[in-house]
Amino acid sequence: MWSKNKILLAVVFILIIIFGFYWIQDSGDKYDQPVGGFEKIQPIIESKFGQHEDLKKAALQLAQAIQKAVDYPQDAVLNDPDFGRALDCFSMIHERAGNDFEKGTAAKQEIRDLVVSNSEKQRRYIRYNASLSGQVLDTFFDDPTSCDFAITLPGK
Repeated sequence: MWSKNKILLAVVFILIIIFGFYWIQDSGDKYDQPVGGFEKIQPIIESKFGQHEDLKKAALQLAQAIQKAVDYPQDAVLNDPDFGRALDCFSMIHERAGNDFEKGTAAKQEIRDLVVSNSEKQRRYIRYNASLSGQVLDTFFDDPTSCDFAITLPGK
């Protein structure tokens, strides 16, 4: 027969499970307002990538795309083309400026880390990637139209 302790333990366990499922289900509703904060990192990016105007603009375009992903993670599929264009633009400009692929990858990760700088933004960025659900980024390799500005660096 069930003792009082076993019944109490079973009830507590069931309540924990119910609360856990409610918490997981409710967590998706916390992303309806943008988190912001881009104005704090914009000057950092401008100074870090300011050696050439095109590189600075491409870095800002990428940072704004990442910020948009963090602000609206539930709209990942809609925002994904902007993110892909910004990645391609930065890669193209970075290469045209005479930098190698590894430095470009490190620079993109540095921009991402500047934008996704706290636990709330990290959760939102993970939510953005989860919302893509395996979708692959569109790429526009060495296509000047992937940049939102007129490019002054010559192509190779």
